[in-house]
Amino acid sequence: MDFSNKKNNNLNPVQPDKTPVYVNDANIKNPYQQSQFSNQNLSNQNLAENLGFNQPIHNQTRPNFTKKQLENAEIPNQIAKEIRLQKLSLTGIIFIGFVLLFISAFFVLVHYLAPIVNDSQLKIPLKFIPHPAVMIILMIFSLLFFLIGLIDFNHLRIGLKSYKTDLLMGVEKIPYFLVRNYKALVARPIYMNWISFSIYLWGGIIIGIFFIIKTATKDNPSMNTEIIIMISILASTLFIHIISLFFTRARKGNISAYYGYEIVPFDQVKDIRKRTNRICMVIFFVFLTLVLFIVIIPWMIVRKNKNKPIIPFI
Repeated sequence: MDFSNKKNNNLNPVQPDKTPVYVNDANIKNPYQQSQFSNQNLSNQNLAENLGFNQPIHNQTRPNFTKKQLENAEIPNQIAKEIRLQKLSLTGIIFIGFVLLFISAFFVLVHYLAPIVNDSQLKIPLKFIPHPAVMIILMIFSLLFFLIGLIDFNHLRIGLKSYKTDLLMGVEKIPYFLVRNYKALVARPIYMNWISFSIYLWGGIIIGIFFIIKTATKDNPSMNTEIIIMISILASTLFIHIISLFFTRARKGNISAYYGYEIVPFDQVKDIRKRTNRICMVIFFVFLTLVLFIVIIPWMIVRKNKNKPIIPFI
């Protein structure tokens, strides 16, 4: 026997297969591959649940329930209370806007009709008719309040219909209009504080100017109407300010008490507060700058050119 040949055959290395191997070859069996995908799916599922991506998605074809069916939908008491408060708030905004719009338009109309008709037909003394500039500004703001109230009320009606449809379909989730209202409730006290502060500041300055003009001028013009209007505006602002802060806190507490947590994450709440304060601060100082450079400084220049003291009554 040729042991040398056998030995040499055993020592020859086995030639590997020349078939190219790719990374994504389906023939390769990785014993850890299935477990990796399983863990990845599990982690993605948990992440989706934490982020709220597994919320029920509205289909494009939703059942069109009748008005009677929508009225019979059972809404939780806390959510129903929040809806009533939101409707009451929007109704109040619409009513106040309408009343102020009517009053301002009435006085503007009376002011321009006064030269045409006599006092006996107007039955309003001319000294009680305010200047049209103040009434026109009030009319613009009243119109904005009125339109904003109508638009928000329509949005609430549409959102409430969608929420009732979800309840009848057995879908339970936080309604969009409730999240939107909660974000608005976070920003509302900041807006109210800035608006009220501005009204208190400028209203007090205007009332002081009216008193100075009334007591220091020789003609002694009657400005009782303007002073009464400004005092009424300040008193109404204080009342609305206090009531708004109280209702805002009550509504936020009612929503959080029902769900057991704040429906808007704390980071978003912090961002909303920061952004709202920044917007209000920019608007306040821009308005202050406009008043300074467009009204006060040109007025002082005109008085100086007429050889009058820059600051009157001094």
